[in-house]
Order: sequence, then structure tokens, then C-alpha cells
Amino acid sequence: MADLSTTPDPAPSSLRLYTLLVGINQYRQAPALSGPVADVQAVERYLRDQPDFQLNVRRLCNEEATKTALIDAFRTHLRQATAGDTILFYFSGHGTQEEADRERWAAETDGRLECLVCYDGAGEQPWDYLLADKELRYLIHELTQTGAHIVTIFDCCHSGDNTRNFSWLKASLGSVEVRERRLSALAPLRPWSGFLFSDSITENDLKIKGIDAVLPQDAHLQLAACESDESAVEVGSEGIFTKNLLNVLRTSGGLISYGTLHNRVRQYMRFGYQQRPRIYAAGSANGQSLQTLFLNRPGTVDAQVVEVTRNSKEGWQMDVGAIHGVGQTTGTIQVVDPETGQANEVGISLIGPDYTILDLPDALRMRLNRDRVYRATVSGLLTRPVRLYLAVNSDAAGAVALLAALSEKAGAVFVPEEQESEADFALWMRNGLYYLTRPLDPYRPLVQPIVAGEETALTQLAGTLQHLARWHYLKELRNTEAQPPFLPIEVIPTHGTPVRLTQPGAEPIPITLQKTAGEWSASAVIRLHNPTRQPLYCTVLYLSRDFMSNTSFLETNQKLLPGETLVLGQPDPYNLNKRDETVSFFLEEVIRQYNWPGATEHYQFILTADPLSETTLAFLTLDALPSPPTLPDLSTEETDSTVRAGSIRPPQVFPKWWTQRLDVRIINPLHNQVAAYELQARLQPGRGDEPGSLAADVLADCTLGLYYETAPGNAWQSQLAVKPDIQVIEQPGQKGLWMDVKLAVVNPIANRMRLRQYKENLFQYPDRLRIVAEGDSWFQYPFLVKDIIDYLSGVHNVYSIASAGDLLANYLKKPAFLELLAQQKPAFLLLSGGGNDILGEQFRDYLRDQPDDSLPFPERHLNDNLIPALDKLQEHYRRLFRLVELGYPDVKVIVHGYDYIIPIDTALYPKKSSWLGRYMIERGMSAQADREALIRYIIDAFNERLAAVAGEFKQASYLDLRGTVRRTERLEDNWYDEIHPNDKGFLSVASRFFERIDEMS
Repeated sequence: MADLSTTPDPAPSSLRLYTLLVGINQYRQAPALSGPVADVQAVERYLRDQPDFQLNVRRLCNEEATKTALIDAFRTHLRQATAGDTILFYFSGHGTQEEADRERWAAETDGRLECLVCYDGAGEQPWDYLLADKELRYLIHELTQTGAHIVTIFDCCHSGDNTRNFSWLKASLGSVEVRERRLSALAPLRPWSGFLFSDSITENDLKIKGIDAVLPQDAHLQLAACESDESAVEVGSEGIFTKNLLNVLRTSGGLISYGTLHNRVRQYMRFGYQQRPRIYAAGSANGQSLQTLFLNRPGTVDAQVVEVTRNSKEGWQMDVGAIHGVGQTTGTIQVVDPETGQANEVGISLIGPDYTILDLPDALRMRLNRDRVYRATVSGLLTRPVRLYLAVNSDAAGAVALLAALSEKAGAVFVPEEQESEADFALWMRNGLYYLTRPLDPYRPLVQPIVAGEETALTQLAGTLQHLARWHYLKELRNTEAQPPFLPIEVIPTHGTPVRLTQPGAEPIPITLQKTAGEWSASAVIRLHNPTRQPLYCTVLYLSRDFMSNTSFLETNQKLLPGETLVLGQPDPYNLNKRDETVSFFLEEVIRQYNWPGATEHYQFILTADPLSETTLAFLTLDALPSPPTLPDLSTEETDSTVRAGSIRPPQVFPKWWTQRLDVRIINPLHNQVAAYELQARLQPGRGDEPGSLAADVLADCTLGLYYETAPGNAWQSQLAVKPDIQVIEQPGQKGLWMDVKLAVVNPIANRMRLRQYKENLFQYPDRLRIVAEGDSWFQYPFLVKDIIDYLSGVHNVYSIASAGDLLANYLKKPAFLELLAQQKPAFLLLSGGGNDILGEQFRDYLRDQPDDSLPFPERHLNDNLIPALDKLQEHYRRLFRLVELGYPDVKVIVHGYDYIIPIDTALYPKKSSWLGRYMIERGMSAQADREALIRYIIDAFNERLAAVAGEFKQASYLDLRGTVRRTERLEDNWYDEIHPNDKGFLSVASRFFERIDEMS
């Protein structure tokens, strides 16, 4: 077959591209950057490599890039464009915000304008070098008069001082220099005369006519480096947005739509850098414009090059066919005339399994030489990659390396998908293991998890993705260019109602299992009938739930004469000339133990007028992927299973080939049922490096996710309760056993899995900073949330013995961390504790039975027990610091106070329970504001004591987290529950740790 690398379509050289490229490394007042000028050079190199355009470049770098020069370039250079041309404005440098007049700019609800920071050498006032978004809008409005296609690209950010990804990224990349492309200081309010349009638009015009009349938002496309609360960063003198943008453009050959370009760049950067680019179709540029090719170039999206030759019998033939996606995923086909360079659109006469007969216009057919090989570009060929949602907890360098390695090893078999619900599969990394699952189902692994630390891990993972993509392609294989008849399929269960399928698109046929002789099983007769007058050849693919594809249920290229019926069945192992006349189904242990509602399997009937070639048949076969582990003593026999469906439609014209698919749903009769003793067996962590420990860890992890959910415990400590729809089958005397799982059960499992990750990290990254961590649920919130230690472990080697629900007093009773300090010789000890001691069940002991209105707040609600309790915690910390000081004076200690936790407003959210609020409500505190104020008072008092005692010890550093987790109208934006941040909130907290570790290192 021909080379399938992406190649641009020939295009007339009259396409003109006017570009203004601005890059500023050196500012007079603003902090220097190292990458923008290199970014501009890289963008220019890419553009000069594109033969499609006549390129007209104006470049402004460093001191050349004043605001005046930029405006002049818009009005003199870019204004040369005419209708049909393309204008590109690219800016790489600092971005910032300035105060906005809310009366003047009413739409700016945050009271800020976004600005590009031009070179600030000669400016006396900020507006002399800040180009506000309203000014850019005015300049673009001037450009739209040209009729050209306009696109703007900004590798900077306007996020002010509240970003959450920079510190994490800086720590992740270690010695590589990382800089933010933003100024954190808010520029002052500018007068009307400070806007470049003040001489042509009056402030009164704006007030009377409105912004859309005086500053219309004209059609253009805008790509920006990040979301509003993220940093646009440069790494090692390269803007990561520009770098990823150019990489995607090069790999696509430039034939990529704006929407696809944004999606791919966004996924690569979100995954590796926690930086998510934005795309905006402004003005009359609507969503349809996102399907336009980048820079408005002609051609078709994702076109690939194949060979066209003359077949003496059939005519002009392309060397790809149905199994390569022709007619299924393809769009326009264009044959290139090498004499003129002209691309000619052609049609399809016939699609075969591995060839396509083309329908050429008469004029083109006359020009082509029958002895010559020609090129054709085909859009969408071989482009059924699986959509993969990436949920990998890793450092930035590791995440980027993983994505790069997968792209290199797996090829174009997957596309990162941002919305998990839209993905085909999801890839998770938990506790040093890669899990592949269905979307929104993280605890039901589809295949055996892969140990991330193994040398062959990426090769295994890439191979699995290639396998999934090929299986997925075979499942969806069909000839969409034809309207074939649908041959009726009958499914006759041994126990159940027969089903006759007479048209495509049927729902999976349910297969109900029955228990016989201790085994859940079923069988069915599956028949395919040919009511036509056309003899056919039939090959059946069995596509199993473990991603096997085989042809064992029917002889390949089985001839099906008119009026005949075929029956599916596997070969008789004792007589190779006979076949079973039924298909058997069984309940596999992986389905039962991972509590699948059922398993869907498929039978793909490939019907052809001529036999398939041996090469094609070999392509159709795939081995099964290894299944996830199960408890071996509960395993039952696993047997292949299959089923079918069909419909009949009198044919008008017979195509050369078509497919019919029968989907079967094997129902799990034990779904949501589990024995109590089996739950106990599954919730046993692996022991050391003993055989089976990995399987035990996987089972414990998935069992917790599948069968349990968070339930209120005391005010600070949660527990796990069996989900309401799970039925736990108990033996006599077991009432309530394993219905509620205390954290004492979960903590050892979580710590065991973290230890596995720690050991793998030591092996992979022996030079990373080593840390020991002891703490509570802010350091270990088992399985449900990505907490502080999860983020830190992606960057440093962290040995954590934290336990959710632990008390500070326990750290002194059993100071296991002291032994770890001796063994692991870490640079840092991280401590988290005290929340359970003061806001646990004893919290109610600090509250008066009824408020005393004669006292001021907070004394009217608090009795005399709180202050002694806080003082006791302070003394506990003093003893902890002293122990470390005496035994390990070189170990640096970081201890944190808690952010302001938020008791749920039960009046506003009546369906939610408040762990903290319920105690206060019991004691007469009816106002939510009072409840929040009381918690803030306690958190402040705790932080004050913690800061004071840490200040007594040279090696101890107190980290104040108050105000770190952003509070919004919706608690769930940044909080998992009322006392624990969610993944996003904990990233903000972890960033503070990265900053402090960096300061102290």
C-alpha cells in the first residue's frame, strides 16, 4: 500500500498570508522572559515551510515591539490584505489585567480589562504600553474591512495573581527553567484619552449607542494559551502552547480544522501541564467556522496519500478499500494530475474489502497514462482512532513523556478526549498502575492493569491501545456506500423467547443465565438465512468482551446459497468435521467480581460476493487481551460466548460486500449482589512482594470504588458505607459485617498502594527529593480524591504513612515517622494533623447547650473547653518538633494549618447533610453565617498556635493555607465535601507546598 503520511493538497500559489509576529523577551520594567523571540522564529519557520501561501511577514521583537509600532503594523502591513487572503496576528510575551471602569465597561463583571504587554521602554503611563482587549477589538474591526480571514494567537495569560498550575509545574520539571507569561500586578484605571480610539469614539458615544455599535465584535478566530485562572508558561525557553501548537500542525500536515487543532493541543497540554488553551469564534464567526482548515487553506481535513493504478478489467483502482475505511470514514477523494498539479475530485464506483474502483470524469480519464502510478488524497482514511480520556496522576515531565511515548509507540490509534463521557475508553493511573476502563467507570478495568514502573510498561500500554483501536475498527466495520439487503438472523435461546432480527440497529439481545449444577450458563441457536437469489460468501467475526476477534463460529468464506441457512457453532473438539449447533454463554468471574451489570459481545457477519483473501482474513483475527485479576479460589470455568440478530429486505442491487452485526448482552444475574465474606477477602491488601500482592491490591482498589461510597462519620472523619443499590449477602451471625467500612480498614490498603508507588518512583527517579509524610485525611483521602500527597508524589519521592481520621496524639504514641526518618533519610518531613482532634466528635464538647445571648460572639456559643484543647494541640506539636530536632536536625519540617472549611448550608441544600453543622444546629445555632463564623474563629485560633510553635524551631516551617482554596457560589467547584477540597482545590493547596519546598531546598 502507498505511504499514508499526511500531505497537503496542491493549492494555487495565489493564496496570500499576511502575518504580524510579535515576541518580547526583554522588557524595561517587566520581568524578562526567555522564549517569545524563539517562539516567533519557530512560527515563522513553520509558515515558510508551507508551500500553499505567498507569505508576507512583519516581525517585531523586543524593543521593536512598542505599542505604537504594533498599531502601525496593523494599519499598514496587515491592511494590505484583500478578500480571500488570510491575516495572522501572533503575540508571545507578557499578559496582564488593568482596572476597568464598571460604568464604562458594564460587561466586565470582574472589573478588569485584559491587556497585552508591549515593550515598555518609552512609556510614561501603563496605557502607553498596554494594548487593552478593547483596543485590539478596534484594530480587528478595521481589518475586517479588507474581507480577509482573520486569526489571532496569544501565548500569554491575563490571569492576575490567582493561578493554580504554575507552582506544581515548576516543581514537576525540576531543573528546567519555568516562567509565567503574566504580570500579577493589576494596572490602574486608564482615562478615556488613554485608549487608541479616543480620538474617533467619544465616551458619550459608548454610553448612548453601546459597545456593539461603536466597537463591534467582528468575525475572527482567536486561540489563547490558557484558561483565565491558569498560567501560560514557558519551559526551557519555549512557550509550551506554541510548541504544542506547532507540533500538532506539523503532524497533521496543516490540514486540520480549528476545532480539531484546539482539541488536540488542549488535551496534550491539559494532560502534561494543567494548562488548557481556549478557542473563540468571535462576531459572526460561529461554530461552523471552527470546521474551517487552519489559516483558511483549501483542501480537505486529514487527507492522506494513496496510489491509483489501472486494472485491466475493472478500470482505475485505488489500493485501499473497506477495511481501510473507504466509504466508512472517508470524505472527498482527489486524484492529482502530476503534469498540472491540479487535484481532481473523483467518485467511487465500487468498494471492495481491500480495493476501490474509482469513477473518473471523462476529461481526467483521457489525460491519465494507463502505465503510470498516480497519487490520490483521501480524507478520513484509516482515521478511526479510539477516543481516550486521560486521567493519569503524574508530574508534568512524566505526563508529557508518557503522552509522547504513547504517540510514538502507538501511532495515531488514539486521540485524547477532554470530556470523559465522549470517550471510548479511559486511561487511569492509580497507585503506580495503569488501568484501562470504559468512560465514567474507573473501578471496572477492562484488561489486566499494567505496572507503570516496569521497563516495558509503555510498550505494553501502546500495544494495548493498538489492539483496542483495531478491535474497535472491526466492530464498526460496514459498507456505507451500499444499501444491501439485511439477511434475517434468528436467536433461539434454550430458555427464553426466540428473537428474529430483520433490520439493522437493534438493541443487544439479552441473554439470561440460569444456574444449573452450580454453574450460571445459557445456550442459544443462532441462524442466518439467505432468502435472496444471490449466492454469497459469509465470514463471522466473534468480538468478545476481552477484545478478541476470531472466526471460529463459522468456516471462513462459507458459501451461503439462495434459500440456505447457516448455524453458528464452534468446532467439535472430538470430530473436526462437525460443529456445535448452539452457542454457549457463561458467567465469567471477572464479570461477577467486578460487578458488571452485563457484558456485551458482538458477531460481525461479513457478506461478500467473492471470497476474502487470506491477507484480509489474517487481518480480522485478534487474540484476547489479558483480563483483570480475580480471587482465584472463586473462579469458574470461562467459556467463549456469542449471539446474533437479523432482518430481511428484498434487494434491488447486490454490492460486492457488506456486514451485519449481532450484539448480545450477557446479563449478570448476580449484579449488585456480593457475599460479606467475599468483601472481606477482597479488602485485604497485598503483602510485600509476595506473589499475588498486585492482584490483591487491584481487587481492593476496585472493590472500594464499586461497592462503597462516602458516608458521614463524625464532624471531621468520614467512613465508607455500602452503596444503597448493593445487596450484601450475610451468613447467620454476620449482621452488618462489612456494611460500613471504617477508615481503619481502608488506610492500610491505601498506604500499601502508596508504598508500591514510592518504591517504583525510587527505581525510576532515584535523584528526586525524598520526603516522609505523616498526617490525616488532607494527606490521605483514600481512593476518592487526589489529595496533597498524590500531587507531591508525582514530583517527589514521598513515603507516606498518613491515615485518614488519625489524631495528632497518635503520632506521639506511635511515632512511626521517626523510624522512617532513620531508614529513608529524607530531606523533608511533612506533618498534617489536628483537625480530627478539635473538629471531630469532641467538637460538640466545646459548644454550649444553648447560646448565651448575654455574651459576645463567639463566647455566646463556646464553653471553656476549646482553649485548653487548642493549647494541648500546640503542646503536641512542640513535642513532635522537639523529637525531630533532637534526632534528625538536618530534616526540614513543613506543617500546615487548614483552610477555612465550610459547613454545608442545610437550608440552601436540604438534601445534603452537614457533618460540622449538625452539632451547631443541635445547640441552637440556626444562622448559617454564625456557623461559618464560628468555624473560622476555631481555624484562626488553631493556625495562630501552630504558627507560634513552629516559630520556636529553626527547622520547622508553618504553611498558612487560609484562603488558598477558592470559594465560589457552588461548593463543589473546589470542595469535595465540607472539610476536604476536591482535586482542583487540592491542586491549589499542593502548589503552596511546592513553593515552600522550593524555598527551603
